[in-house]
Amino acid sequence: MTNDRYLRQSLIDGWDQGKLEKASVGVIGGEALAIETLMALSMMGIGEIKIYDNSKIKGNRQDEFVYYNSKKGSWKAHELERIFKKSNPDLGSDPRNHKMGINWAFLDKNDFVIMDTFAGKSKHDVLVDTTNDPFLERLVLEYTANRRIPVVNASSMQYEGEVKVTMPNKNISIGSLSTNFAGQCQDPVSSGIIGGIVGDEVRRLIMPLPGETIDNLDVFINFKSKNLVRPEDDYQTLAPDYANKNVIVVGTGAIGVHVVRRLSQRGANVLAYDKDTFEIHNSSRQFDYTLADSPVGRSKVKMMEEMVLKYNPDANIKCINGWFEGKLPRGKIHAIFRCTDSFKTSSMLNKVAMENGIPLFYAATAYDLADAYAFVPGQTPDINTVFNVDEFALKSVVPAGCAEEPNPSVGTVNMFAANSAVGLFDLYCAGVEMPKGYLQYNLKEAKRVSFVKV
Repeated sequence: MTNDRYLRQSLIDGWDQGKLEKASVGVIGGEALAIETLMALSMMGIGEIKIYDNSKIKGNRQDEFVYYNSKKGSWKAHELERIFKKSNPDLGSDPRNHKMGINWAFLDKNDFVIMDTFAGKSKHDVLVDTTNDPFLERLVLEYTANRRIPVVNASSMQYEGEVKVTMPNKNISIGSLSTNFAGQCQDPVSSGIIGGIVGDEVRRLIMPLPGETIDNLDVFINFKSKNLVRPEDDYQTLAPDYANKNVIVVGTGAIGVHVVRRLSQRGANVLAYDKDTFEIHNSSRQFDYTLADSPVGRSKVKMMEEMVLKYNPDANIKCINGWFEGKLPRGKIHAIFRCTDSFKTSSMLNKVAMENGIPLFYAATAYDLADAYAFVPGQTPDINTVFNVDEFALKSVVPAGCAEEPNPSVGTVNMFAANSAVGLFDLYCAGVEMPKGYLQYNLKEAKRVSFVKV
């Protein structure tokens, strides 16, 4: 494998890239949630991936953005194989992935014989179901229990998502099925959050880090709840208005790359700032650039604009190859997204937001932690009050650059933070009362996701 590609995650204590390289994971589905799950798994470097799906591409849909260069009527499984082998050439060089995308439908338990045929070691190490189909979910649970394989069931729809991990030694009950997602369209934002969690849970099952436990898990995200994790809805109806929303995104790295794509999919007008170039070690965290031609050494913002316009030629996006220094452009700015790891920049953005009454959406990560918060003037406290960014800005030393001074990092937590911040933007655009706290993802906690009141 290409060592530099996984440099940042290999710095994490206890990380064993070789275990991921040897692993075999099956993914069922070809819609938005499957795309986000495959993004997480391929960036992480899972060695063998099999994609099982029996649907065709119906057209250019923003929730299935990776099919932008695919012909209508093509099999999704085959296109996903092509796309993810381009994104991560290690998948293409592994002989186990000679046939990675498998056009197959699961109508009864006998159809699962296909997995026994194509799984490289007679069975997958983990099986992931992303279909929102309770009937198939039940078949998957029975199949994995019989073969002693852990299963990750992932579901998503607009504003909601769920991840369930079922170990093979646990009892299966009808009540464990995600029936409320049945027949629902998968939303790209909730799919991005859930896909990131799925990636971490698959990694934990294959390669647990020191101190991590493995057991059944049920994680629920709900942006229609004021605490974002409770199944009960506080907002009965949400109708976000993205029309003519002018949004500044500061940073187009591991967090910003997802934020810019999502905001463009939502229909916002995006102005993005960054001065970095793409390096090979960014490949495990910054997916969109890996789809560009010869990305290494190229300007991130220029590639970001190029890729967004490929996904959606009607997108309104402008990217500036430079740092945002606090001067706002002409015209009304409706929101700013903080997608940088610089506390000095965070402190500056907080001051700009306070002085101009502009909502500031905060997304931050460590390798095992992610926070997403919305500072909306008049509704919620500013980010210095919540995260003490001014003090950290005084103490922080700006590194020469990630290539010279890399820190431990993994793409999955960035997927969670970025998409969660856009989920909060959805609430702002819907004009509802904003949550009085932030969404936190903590891999060291048994429940993984919590709402922290402020």
